[in-house]
Amino acid sequence: MFPLVAPQQPREAVWLDQAFPDAQETLMTCGEGPLRAVYYQDAPNGGPQNLIVNISRDYGVTWDPASNLTQWNADWISYPSCVAADGVLHLVFEAQLPGVGWRACYFRSEDEGLTWTSRVFPDPIPHGYGTSIAAHGTDVVLSYSWVPPFSTFSGGEPVFRWSRDGGGTWGARLGTSGAMVRPAKWVAHLVVHDGSAYALVLAAPNGSVYLRDTYVWISHAGGPWHPQRIDQDLGMTGHPTNGMLAVHGDDVQAFWIEEGRNGVPYSDYKLYQRRSPDRGASWSPEVVLAAPPSSSDWLSDVRVGRDPIDGQVLSVSWEQHLVGVGSPGMVQVSTDSGATFGPPVTLPAGPHGTPAFGSRDCLVEGPVVAVLGQDKTYLASRGGRPVLHLSTDAGSTWVGGIPFGEFPSGFQGGSGSAFNPVSALSHGSLHTVWRRYESSKPGGGTQTRMYVQGIRVPFAEASLSGRNLVLQLHGIPSNLVGATARWALSEAAGSSPHPENPALQLELGPSKLLLASLTARGIARLSATVVAPGVAVTAPIPIPPAVPAGVSIRVQGWVNPGGLGLPPSDLTAFVTP
Repeated sequence: MFPLVAPQQPREAVWLDQAFPDAQETLMTCGEGPLRAVYYQDAPNGGPQNLIVNISRDYGVTWDPASNLTQWNADWISYPSCVAADGVLHLVFEAQLPGVGWRACYFRSEDEGLTWTSRVFPDPIPHGYGTSIAAHGTDVVLSYSWVPPFSTFSGGEPVFRWSRDGGGTWGARLGTSGAMVRPAKWVAHLVVHDGSAYALVLAAPNGSVYLRDTYVWISHAGGPWHPQRIDQDLGMTGHPTNGMLAVHGDDVQAFWIEEGRNGVPYSDYKLYQRRSPDRGASWSPEVVLAAPPSSSDWLSDVRVGRDPIDGQVLSVSWEQHLVGVGSPGMVQVSTDSGATFGPPVTLPAGPHGTPAFGSRDCLVEGPVVAVLGQDKTYLASRGGRPVLHLSTDAGSTWVGGIPFGEFPSGFQGGSGSAFNPVSALSHGSLHTVWRRYESSKPGGGTQTRMYVQGIRVPFAEASLSGRNLVLQLHGIPSNLVGATARWALSEAAGSSPHPENPALQLELGPSKLLLASLTARGIARLSATVVAPGVAVTAPIPIPPAVPAGVSIRVQGWVNPGGLGLPPSDLTAFVTP
């Protein structure tokens, strides 16, 4: 189930912050179609902070130089959150403005990051309670924590603002109707879908630091927000730690980790799920998806992904801490919109150790499920790297331990370890961003650098059966059944290891193109016609006797749904036997 063989290798890592060479803690990504954006903090020489952005317009193959969005030089910037929808980039963050104090700030770009407009909301906010933003079409919702006048509460009250025109104008600040719910934590997850907004909030109505409840707050069409408590902790002893929502159409699902319902803090960890078939009007009973084998073990870092096309494939991942054993990542996949889940799968160790953070991201698109972990081993430049676990058939089989951040010998960054990797998956293009401490700062000491690395799914997979070549194209969404798939084969290395424009196939030397029809759920097995007059073959393809052993063959595949075309996969390679 988990062969430790990558179907393709990630592209070379790109150093993003060459113009701002000391990135800070916060980093995040967003993506839509070919548009990719990466944001991170920079504090030059310990001075005022800036928010930096890198933009890619070709699925992450090339990146513009870094640019500074916040040239006002805020004293401090934290908790940025970003999203892309309908070609518009939206960004919200906390900033401590000189002479003003902490405020929620919003940035927006309609031209793929070339120009930006900004807005500062007037509400005083407490530092450290975070901001969130979500969008679907022209509906954009942001949240932040507000300090009401004369408040004696040490934190803040979550409030929301709606925009119904893609961030051009914003409505009034909205809280909750009915009883006030004061949070012990910021909004855990914010989702906008089909004109409705949903926020998962971990709240403490009695002001307790430890005791919390799990709420879903719901607003329709920009109207007032209504909080609903969804945990069924009748004894009110439990402590939810984190959670996420998965929304598609009328179906709303909440997932959260909670501990302490047995009355003993920091024990009895469980991963819960609740479902609503009617946009939150009613909820099914709780379901326990996971519980560690002993009371001394614990769970953390739940992540949820759902197919944006039809919502059928839903995946949840988490980290399971086993005392005396390790901290493997776990994943479960549902192909019926969360009604049932397949068995839990333990994510394997990466090539240099066990994942220390087994659940950094869980991403779904069509039958593709991608789970990002992090390598536990810290050995020179091999330490702490992101590790990708990938399924292209909705969790039936997996490829595990695909490492990102494999730097060549003599890499100029020196030794270092990666931290806080995050990923984005859209239109078959996955990229991961991470921050890396390096011992390469001029004059000694360490500095941090930001890197991004991408990989293409769907991908063409080439395997050998004796002297026969077998090709498959994985990761095609089910709505593309009947489209054609093409492969290019070449014995030449080519000038680029990862061309993504089909026109670049001409640089690969003598190539053969093959066509095939796609099957349901996205695996195309080759029974194809060679694009050459009067020549036809069926799978497997025999390697001609004239081709000697030891020849490197490269394979690339892409899909042509009704003449529109999707970006091709990266190259895979094998050596003839």
